[in-house]
Amino acid sequence: MLSHPKSTIPFFAVVMLERWGYYGVRGLFILFIVSEITAPEEYAISAFGWGTTIIVLGYLIGGIACRLGTPKMISLIGLGVQTIATLIIAFSYGKEMASLGYILMGIGTGLLRTSILTFLAQLYQRSKLLDSAVQVNYIMSNIGGFLGGLVIGIVGSLYGFRAGLLLSGIIFLSAFTVLCFTIAVKSELTPEREKPVKGNVLIVLLAVVLIAVSFLVYDNATANIDYFLSTTDMLVLAEFPVFSWDYVSAIATAILGIALAIFYSYKKVATTIQLTIGCICAAIAYVILLAGFEGARGESISTFFIGFYALESLATLFIRAPLEAYVVRKFDIRYSPLIIGLIYIVIMLVPEVGAITTFENSAITLSLTVAIFLAFAVIFIGLYFRYKQKIENESELLDTPIQL
Repeated sequence: MLSHPKSTIPFFAVVMLERWGYYGVRGLFILFIVSEITAPEEYAISAFGWGTTIIVLGYLIGGIACRLGTPKMISLIGLGVQTIATLIIAFSYGKEMASLGYILMGIGTGLLRTSILTFLAQLYQRSKLLDSAVQVNYIMSNIGGFLGGLVIGIVGSLYGFRAGLLLSGIIFLSAFTVLCFTIAVKSELTPEREKPVKGNVLIVLLAVVLIAVSFLVYDNATANIDYFLSTTDMLVLAEFPVFSWDYVSAIATAILGIALAIFYSYKKVATTIQLTIGCICAAIAYVILLAGFEGARGESISTFFIGFYALESLATLFIRAPLEAYVVRKFDIRYSPLIIGLIYIVIMLVPEVGAITTFENSAITLSLTVAIFLAFAVIFIGLYFRYKQKIENESELLDTPIQL
């Protein structure tokens, strides 16, 4: 990790602070409207839904805006909009003003999320260390989200929801200030710089489809786990509602992500290989889940669920983070923010499809999921060997003397 530019330390602080503030506002918004403004709960839920949906528009605006301005400038605008939006919500005494603030929050979030990764690529000068950097970025994002739900939630419950929102506004302002002073230091040249190219569109398209499938089956799997826990009296964990399987996923993501970030600092791994490993991890995760649903009946079932969440977290680290690093390293800076935005839109909309789709918890469904992930693994490893063979053939042509 010592080979990473020191100028990226404030960048990762910005990522953590932004997620901290965002998830703080997101966690308190409905409670604030219902309790402080005394608006109907139906109105609060509707406003929350609209604000979340507006993020999709923010992704598109952010991707297009990066064609006109630098990624850092768009990121600063996004953070500025988030800060203003949070203060509007915190100081509002009417439901309309609070709703406007949350809509602005969605736009600001979309602007930032599409441009911040491209700015990270600039800080690393498209180095091969980007795989490691994006893993760190993903870890800091998860830590920030965890702190947002925990710390802001505690402040809101102890001192009032308005105080919690104000704290979120201060956190956003801190992130904005730190980002202003985050610059690439010319003397910190990262090793093994890659020349930016158009990139392999096929890999990106396949990976996006894979992510869409992952989110769809993951949401259904977690719903089945919750149902299984609520209907199985023999499970000790079912008697403790404060226990959340999300914590298992968060812990696994942090530990495994740090390990991968350190490993990638010393060794470059092809994106297709990482995607292959991610597919295999996901397949094994669903095999474990299938074994838990079908075979175990007792306290030992918790072992299956822990194994599922740990491997699913590892699959995400081998799929989503490498894809984002690939896009910002290989694609032109004018287009990579828009591509990132489109990927986020897919990630956001697929769970909505899952909400209106019914999957039976059966051996057939889970077995089909395993087969899909294994099929993707075969495709990605095939692409890897095809690219490797192409490089070897080009090398042989260059080494072959020209006969006159």
